[in-house]
Amino acid sequence: MTYLLFLLLTKGLYNISKASTIFFWSTIWLNLLMLYYIGEFEFERLTPYVFQDGGNMVEGFFHIYLAYLGYELCMLLFPYADQKTKLMKAALYGHLIRTVSYVVMSFVSFGVIGHELLKQMLFPLLDLLAYIKLPFIERIENLFYGFFLFTTIITLVMYFWAAGESTRRVFPRVKIKVHYFCITLVAFIISFIPKVLDTIRDWIMILGYIQMGFAYVMPLLLIIPAAGAAA
Repeated sequence: MTYLLFLLLTKGLYNISKASTIFFWSTIWLNLLMLYYIGEFEFERLTPYVFQDGGNMVEGFFHIYLAYLGYELCMLLFPYADQKTKLMKAALYGHLIRTVSYVVMSFVSFGVIGHELLKQMLFPLLDLLAYIKLPFIERIENLFYGFFLFTTIITLVMYFWAAGESTRRVFPRVKIKVHYFCITLVAFIISFIPKVLDTIRDWIMILGYIQMGFAYVMPLLLIIPAAGAAA
């Protein structure tokens, strides 16, 4: 998988965008699988659970917001977009599709599995897909897991590309392939540090909070000088 990331990185942003489009159409159809659960869905499972069994709502908001991070990468796409390219509108549409997908998936999960059982599941989506039974294949969720790898690959590629675009300013003389190889190698080595899944989840939360601050601070650092110059 790391090798695939490196190969895609070296092909440039244009080919990355084409691969992203292919991966999108390869995975978006998975939302239609929610129709399979129409017979299993029960409104009784949608019992009033709003504000129940909750803790810090602010912390819960940040946990949900982490799923929408990545829009700040659009700032690095400005040099590659002309005036005819509706970059920000595309970003908004992309997040709208993601929101609809999450809402539908959450609604079906609560209506099929139920609130109490969902609290005990570590990977509820894969457990939900395990309900699907076909006469010619067993453990079909393992097949769907392969499609989810597409989304993981393109997410990592975009972040690695953003890291390369940022650090190339510091090391302008390093060849682009060597630069991306070093970034990929460092990430590969770091991946061996955590030994259990809980450690990875803690890392994701900490790094997610840092990224949220970056997503808001960096645009402000660009807007404030521009506003001062205009004034």
